[in-house]
Amino acid sequence: MMWPRCRIILVFLVLFIIAGCASHNEVRTSGGKSVSPVPASSEYSDVRFDFNHVNNCVYEVIVPKPVNDPINYEKPLPLDLLPFQARNDKYYPVGTAFACSGTEFASAAHVMNFWFKSHFKDVLIRDIKGNVFSIDKIVKFSSRRDFVVFTVKGRQSPEYLEINHAPEIGERVFAVGNALGQGVVIRDGLYTSNTPEEIGGKWNWIRFSAAASPGNSGGPLLDKNGKVVGVVLSKSPNENLNYALPISEVSRDYGNNAEIFFKSMRHLEIFDFVKTKEIDTTVKLPLTYDELKKVCTTALHDLQSKIRTELLVENKANTFPNGSGSDKLMYTTSSYPFPQLITRHEGGNWENGQPKEIRNVDLGGNGKIAYGHIQFTAFAKLDSPDNICLNDICSDSKGFMDLMLKALNTTRSVGPEKIRITSLGKSDSEFIHTDAYGRKWLVRTWPIEYADQEYVAFILPLPDGCAVMMKTGQTGLILDDQIEELKVLTDFFNVSYSGTFKQWREYLQLKNLIPSVFANMEIKPNNGSFSFESKMFHADCGSNIMKTTDESILTIWLNYFRSKGSVVWDVRTVMIKESKFDKNEFRIIRHVKPNSDDKKNSDEWLRLVDGRKPYDGQILLKDDATSISTVYKRSGSAGANSDHAILYSVRHTKIGTINQQEMESDLAGFMKGVVVHEN
Repeated sequence: MMWPRCRIILVFLVLFIIAGCASHNEVRTSGGKSVSPVPASSEYSDVRFDFNHVNNCVYEVIVPKPVNDPINYEKPLPLDLLPFQARNDKYYPVGTAFACSGTEFASAAHVMNFWFKSHFKDVLIRDIKGNVFSIDKIVKFSSRRDFVVFTVKGRQSPEYLEINHAPEIGERVFAVGNALGQGVVIRDGLYTSNTPEEIGGKWNWIRFSAAASPGNSGGPLLDKNGKVVGVVLSKSPNENLNYALPISEVSRDYGNNAEIFFKSMRHLEIFDFVKTKEIDTTVKLPLTYDELKKVCTTALHDLQSKIRTELLVENKANTFPNGSGSDKLMYTTSSYPFPQLITRHEGGNWENGQPKEIRNVDLGGNGKIAYGHIQFTAFAKLDSPDNICLNDICSDSKGFMDLMLKALNTTRSVGPEKIRITSLGKSDSEFIHTDAYGRKWLVRTWPIEYADQEYVAFILPLPDGCAVMMKTGQTGLILDDQIEELKVLTDFFNVSYSGTFKQWREYLQLKNLIPSVFANMEIKPNNGSFSFESKMFHADCGSNIMKTTDESILTIWLNYFRSKGSVVWDVRTVMIKESKFDKNEFRIIRHVKPNSDDKKNSDEWLRLVDGRKPYDGQILLKDDATSISTVYKRSGSAGANSDHAILYSVRHTKIGTINQQEMESDLAGFMKGVVVHEN
């Protein structure tokens, strides 16, 4: 119904909209020129105010345009499509303010952007003659009522608007403001009704039918005598039922206390649990703009952090990896070439999920990007082109984002055209985040200053490229909130580690970026041989078993499983493949005994224990390939397989129809190099 009052950003409208819409009854001023009173007519015979006076009392709220733009576009921006003033103005208009006394000015609190960090460092006001003034002190403020009263440096208003504290429903009213950022507009309608404030009904909002566009926020709502009855705050989608705060609420005595109020309802993308919490406090005034903004941004950041923490703590018992709903993932061996997010599904079960629609973009040179969205987060898998090494992707933030932009199709609207962005330049910040399972994420942010937005990417290096989670949004929302939310999501992430032997050797050199689990392994993907050593098992494969080269493939699946009372993320499967397009491969698979109530995995476990198909050492033909599997027998162990909670199987696959004897011989030769250390 209402636009969120703290999220109205008019920058886009200045850049994107050629002409604004207005009602049929309007008076507009722009370009620093005043407008004469409208000639008397039957329609306006009861209007008793001077339009010149109103225009002298109403100000644009503006922010300076960014000076430097590191962004590259596919072609020069067609700025000639923008209106003359929008094209040549040094400022973006973001709302309206008005003089309410000889020394004080009023506006909507959300226009001043107190709650979020911003690339727009200064909030200024500009009069009808084009003079620009800085805000001095905040003398009244209520985020709950959405208004602010302030003074201006070096400025006393020679003209100001008088106040009417007792308007009557049914009277004609006039909404005055910088509609669509294209000059002050005066539009008429009726004061139609009151509606109680949503949370506690402590006051009534004014509802009125005078058209109010984006940009009107903070402007005065006038009666027929030109007196202020309210502060315009928000609009309905069709602009015919709009909202204002009664001026009597602004005029109240708040005892020099700023009302700091914010109510937040949120959930996390991993589950459907929801939590609501609010800030409701005061701070003494006067304060400078920067001082009050710091109070607000800090309070909101603390609130969001507290909600996120409490949401996780309150649902910890049923949040992966805890609770019976997590068991399925603990016993399932699957490959995940595309990034997976572990989320809670119906019945409380936790499962790996990926975007419903995944698109692919060819980068050339065997490189590609696959990407899609899960709710508000973009997930991507970047396979490095042959001419770009992994170290370049990890060290060159510009080069990484240039590749991602080939898939993201990020554009800048100029009038009716959408111009594709080809580069955001270097990131403006970078750090490493280590998740709960020891995986190292490169975190980078890129500013989009003209729109007061920020991109953030969480990048997980992989042998063949990287897995990526990305968000974009208003600068403060990304920097103060969404980065923290992405940190949470990293603990609910799955992806396979795969690449050629050559790529693996390069990957293992990135000591500060590989997961800590690899510190306990010795991986040697050499040209002509392969060996793997971990605390769980050892494997060797010489040239007599498989002809390995730089283009042979090593894939390691790491999964979550319970070990000694805790949950770890460790190796579940190791696969070596002669080449990318060859089905000649060997797999070593670690199996964990499931709970008895997990029928599907329990049946699979019994087949392992009894050595039944497909683990019976007999060949199977499928998809023009022959495979053979067996259960690893621990050397010197007298016990049956059923005595163990962990079993290993070894599988060999070859393309074509291969006889039993050859497959048995190959499998036996490979198993000579396999030693399981676990009991």
